[in-house]
Amino acid sequence: MKNQNNPKLNLLNLFLKNQIQVSPDALNKLLESDHPLSYSQTLIDNLKNENRTILLPDDIKANNLKKETSKKSSYRILKNYTQTYHITGIEDMSAYFLARLDYFKKQLRGRLSNTISISNLRKSGRDKISLIAIVSNKTKTRNGNYMFTLEDYSGQIKAIAVGEKVKQIAESVVYDDVLGFVGSAGDNVFFIDEIVWPDIPIKEEKKDPNNDTNVAFISDLHIGSKNFLSDKFQTFLNWLNGKVNKKTELYPQLSENIKYLFIAGDIVDGVGVYPTQYDDLEIPDIYKQYKEAANILSQIPEKIKVFISPGNHDYVRLAEPQPPISKEIASDLYELPNVSMVSNPCYLKIEKELNGGFNVLLYHGTSMDSLIPMIPSLKDGYKHPEKVMLAMLKRRHLSPPYETNLIPQPNNGDPLIIPSDVDIFQTGHVHSNGALNYRGVTLVNGGTWQAKTEFQVFLGHEPTPARVPVINLKNRNLILIQF
Repeated sequence: MKNQNNPKLNLLNLFLKNQIQVSPDALNKLLESDHPLSYSQTLIDNLKNENRTILLPDDIKANNLKKETSKKSSYRILKNYTQTYHITGIEDMSAYFLARLDYFKKQLRGRLSNTISISNLRKSGRDKISLIAIVSNKTKTRNGNYMFTLEDYSGQIKAIAVGEKVKQIAESVVYDDVLGFVGSAGDNVFFIDEIVWPDIPIKEEKKDPNNDTNVAFISDLHIGSKNFLSDKFQTFLNWLNGKVNKKTELYPQLSENIKYLFIAGDIVDGVGVYPTQYDDLEIPDIYKQYKEAANILSQIPEKIKVFISPGNHDYVRLAEPQPPISKEIASDLYELPNVSMVSNPCYLKIEKELNGGFNVLLYHGTSMDSLIPMIPSLKDGYKHPEKVMLAMLKRRHLSPPYETNLIPQPNNGDPLIIPSDVDIFQTGHVHSNGALNYRGVTLVNGGTWQAKTEFQVFLGHEPTPARVPVINLKNRNLILIQF
C-alpha cells in the first residue's frame, strides 16, 4: 500500500505503461516539478510523436518544472436562492404563474405564427392559429385522445389533441407546462394539430482549446448511513491528492487538472427521511453527520474549488428552491477554505475570465420522482436520469407541476426556469449515473456513494455507486471513472 503513494514509483509506472525508458537524472528532475505526473504525460506524448522511446535530462525544460497546470479557480454565482419569500395571499400565487407564462410567451412567440389569446378564439374563424398557454388539466378520452384545459391571461378553453403524431407528444405533457399549441378553433373547443416545446436554443458546444481544466461531478454521499461507501470514497479522495492505485492509475493526469468539484445534494443521510431509516444509520445525530462530512471533505486539495448544494436528505426545507445548508447545522463545512455552500438549484459561471466562461446549472433533482410516473416515455428514468433531464430541458423548467413542493417567489420570477445559456447541467438524487449532449448542453448525473438500501430495493432503484464523471473544458469530453 505504501508503494502506491510513492511519487517516484508512480512516475516509473507511468513511463512503463507507455513503453518509455527514463534515465535516473531525468526522473529526479521530474520529481522537482510542481505537477510531475501531468508534465510527464506531456513529455511522453512528445516522445511518441517523435518515435522515441527514452527520456533524457535534456528533454526536460527547466522553465516547465514549476509550470502550474492548475491555476486559481475563477467563478461567479449567477443565481443563488438564500431568501425565503412569504406568501400573503392568492395574489402572490397568481403573480408567480403569470411570471412563468410571461417568460415562456417571450420564448415561444418567435417559433409560432398567428398567435392570439384564448379570448379571441371565436374571432379566428377556421384559420390555423397558435396559442401560448398553461396546462391546468389533462385527461384521456375513451377514444384515446388527450383533452386539456388551457389558460392564459384572458381565460381558459378546452383543447383536444387528435392524430397519432400529436398524441405521442400530448402523452408527455404534464400539469403546469407552458407550451405552444397550433390548431384551429371549434365551438368552445380548440383542436390541437401541433405542440411546441419552449426548448433551449441550438448553440455550438462551448469549448476552450487553451484550457485543460477538468471538472468533477458527484452527488448523494449519504454520510452517516451504514451504506456510505467510505472505503471507495477514500480511494476517490486519494486520487484527487495524486495517490494512484490499480483502479485509478490510468487517470493520474486527470486528477492533477481538476479545478472544480460540484456536489449535487444529499451530503448526509439525514434523520427521519423515510420509514425505518434509523436502522440504516451509522450516525443517528444530524449535527455529527455534518461534522463527519466536513472531516471527510477536508481531504480535498485546497486547489480544487468545491460547490455544495442541498438535497432532500439534507437538513433544509423540502420545498424548492432550497436555501444553502445553514451554518448553524453545518458550521464545520463553512470553515473549509475551498468550499462554497450554495442553494438548490444554483446557477453559476466557472472560468469566467477565459473564453466567456462555462455556465453550470446545479440541481439535486427531486422533481424526477414526480416526472417519471407522469410521463410514460420516462418509465426507465431511474436507470437513465439523462432522459428525465432532457425532458426538463425541453420544457425549460426543472419542476413544472406545482404539486412538487415549489415555493412561489412573488415579484421574483420563477426560480426553477432553466436559463437559455446553460453549458453544463448536473443532477443527482436517483443514485444512477447518466450523461447526454443536447443542443450544446452537457447533461450529467453525479451518481451516488451509497450502496443499495432496503428502501431502494422496495422502490426498484438500481444505483451505480462510486462512479465519477469528469468533464474536460478543452474539448468537453466526459470520462466516467469507477472507484
